[in-house]
Amino acid sequence: METESPRSSPEHPVSINMLSSTDIAYWCRVFDVDMTELRRAVQQVGPQAQSVRGYLARQPGARG
Repeated sequence: METESPRSSPEHPVSINMLSSTDIAYWCRVFDVDMTELRRAVQQVGPQAQSVRGYLARQPGARG
């Protein structure tokens, strides 16, 4: 019997789906932020990964 392994990346890697726990976990790892920081970024600039990346880079104490 085969078991389906969970996806480790989002279905649409250019957009962040904040209703998907898989997407949230993936993007938190990519951006090295917690869920609160990710949610705040998406609320500020929308769900496009490139916009979120730019927003997070401009924040005080930005990582990498």
